[in-house]
Amino acid sequence: MIYAASGNDVADDNLNGHLYQIDGQTDELFPVGSTGFNEIEDLAFSPDGTLWAWAKGDGLITIDLLTGKGTLVLPAADIPVEGLTLDKNQGQIFFGAVGTDLWRFDMNAKTLEVICPNGLRGETEALEITPNGLITPDGLLLVGTHKVPFGLHAFDAQTCQVIEADKTLSNQYNDVEGIALPVAACTK
Repeated sequence: MIYAASGNDVADDNLNGHLYQIDGQTDELFPVGSTGFNEIEDLAFSPDGTLWAWAKGDGLITIDLLTGKGTLVLPAADIPVEGLTLDKNQGQIFFGAVGTDLWRFDMNAKTLEVICPNGLRGETEALEITPNGLITPDGLLLVGTHKVPFGLHAFDAQTCQVIEADKTLSNQYNDVEGIALPVAACTK
């Protein structure tokens, strides 16, 4: 099963911010329910199976997989995150993209900070973190930017540097909206 959430650009305004399951084999869509938030920007699963999301205009939420109901965990209405990922290696540390800025949310330390101001190549809409050891000992972010050359690239959040851009995909895919790596696909 694949999980997806709607924003606020749906034909029926009553379906804004809803959670869905999609059967990956049949493509059948199953509505789960309303999150109670108007627009969901991105989703991320934690290792314990919790589904996290960024609700535009509200902040970081968790979503109940059975009902779709969202619960606000980190109010941050003034931070327009579009890309969200969870560092599966270090507990509850999230990375979020706001335009060209990379943010870091540490839920345990309760810190929220810009760690790479203007460090991303363009308006970033998709983030995913690689597990430790896959590319580097500390992992890297995979970043998808909006309508710029080399829209898909690896990024080191410690140095705020692009490591490698995928030049083969950039001409075909210059508006990457989401990235997800299955955990099982990333083990050596």
